[in-house]
Amino acid sequence: MKLLDVRDLTVSFPTKKGPVLAVDGLTYHVEPGEIISLVGESGCGKSVGILSLLGLQGPSARLSGSALFDGRELLHASEKHLSTIRGKQVACVFQDPMSSLNPVLTVGKQVAEVLRRHRGLSAAQAKKQVINLLERVGIPAPAQRYANYPHEMSGGMRQRVMIAMAVACEPRLLIADEPTTALDVTIQAGILELLKELRDETGMAVLLVTHDLGVVADIADRVIVMYAGRKVEEAEVRALFADPRHQYTRRLLDAIPRRGGGGDPGRRLSGIPGTVPTLHESPAACSFAGRCVVASEQCHTAKPPFTESAPGQAAACWHPGAQTGHAATGALK
Repeated sequence: MKLLDVRDLTVSFPTKKGPVLAVDGLTYHVEPGEIISLVGESGCGKSVGILSLLGLQGPSARLSGSALFDGRELLHASEKHLSTIRGKQVACVFQDPMSSLNPVLTVGKQVAEVLRRHRGLSAAQAKKQVINLLERVGIPAPAQRYANYPHEMSGGMRQRVMIAMAVACEPRLLIADEPTTALDVTIQAGILELLKELRDETGMAVLLVTHDLGVVADIADRVIVMYAGRKVEEAEVRALFADPRHQYTRRLLDAIPRRGGGGDPGRRLSGIPGTVPTLHESPAACSFAGRCVVASEQCHTAKPPFTESAPGQAAACWHPGAQTGHAATGALK
């Protein structure tokens, strides 16, 4: 059963040099109660892809493809239809809670507004529910914190307020776009654990957007790797870390710092040579070919199909799983 079913999603933006293809034929699905992670470096199309689902990508975006939520089309849906879904059935948590929260309203009133709008609660009923929500997401002294303004709270507490706001109406899908990037590692671990607890308690699915493979290892059930607007690999999280099939995924894993150098004190962090290709057109070849150390002539002339290369793993690569001498595997313990 698919809660969210995205097929061949393409998002482009007009520029003076021609259209920029930010998302190129993205296909994936999310099942109820599942935590899916979209991972890739900045600019690969992760955030644009998820914002497009809810009509938040801006008026200049050109969309094609399909995105069904519970069987109903989201792309090109009316604002009236999307407003009944946003915040109630699909909720979002973004990277910077300080810019997402209104600085002149208390955090309690901002969370209460969601409940009053979507559930029709009175002010007193909403306040009681908000205090319960703040306690649920781990904010100490929630009755007192209800009256705080955003600037009176730490970054971690503000992010917990955003999560409380997002889950207030018990959505079926929570979209979390880089929710821990601005937080230190201790606070980050608490936020990730909170998301897992809420998934377990409510059964909501989570679509997590991140560039941090450590976050992916901690929370995801399944991983989708994106590069230059395309999906290049998809696998269950343990399979991906144990045996990456696409060379881009392998090089990303190479770049993860390991305590003690992974047993080799002299080990240097691995980088990926070259640059990301321009997104002004959809290339007729592998978009990673110019940076890949195992690329063949075929990689430079033909686009690889997205096919299953191992049980539960699929990749768009002409040489799936090719070894290059890099220590890419074994990152997930």
